[in-house]
Amino acid sequence: MLPPSKEQITALLSGGDVRSISRANEVVALISSQELFDTLFSLLLGNDRLIAMRAADAIEKVSKTKPEWLQSHKQTLLRLSSTSKHIELGWHLAQLLSRLAWNDRELPQIWQLLHQWVVNPNESKIVRTNALESLALISLKYNYERANLHIILKGLSDEAIPSLRARVRKVCKMTGIHIQTDRADT
Repeated sequence: MLPPSKEQITALLSGGDVRSISRANEVVALISSQELFDTLFSLLLGNDRLIAMRAADAIEKVSKTKPEWLQSHKQTLLRLSSTSKHIELGWHLAQLLSRLAWNDRELPQIWQLLHQWVVNPNESKIVRTNALESLALISLKYNYERANLHIILKGLSDEAIPSLRARVRKVCKMTGIHIQTDRADT
């Protein structure tokens, strides 16, 4: 069987509205090489918001098991993180950044970007929760900014956003960080 073309992948991601992932899960099953992943990744850069969102969803799912396929796209992900205006893309970028390998020079930049997303009350709740989890994963992976993560978790534990408080609890459990809070549900 021949690998799918860019046009075939695009067709699978087309149609419907932004609340649907269309056939993104079928695309995930087709991505079996770096070359196909690169083809999928190229769809993030097109003008079609719907295709870019669904491609981001598929990329996020593929990179759970193949994070190394993201590495050659590090600079593009960084650029998209600071230039994209599409909220749906931000949901996935917040997750993807923790899957990349960062050097000592890059790590503070990534930490700062994710931190800004987490603490910005005007940012999407999904971006904020995904960015918080990425901060935790980076903190664990690189033994980096653990004290700062503790402060962030403490600050977020009192926010009146159930999804964010739930992610705070998950991150506390994941990292072994304990926080005191006045809220009964955290």
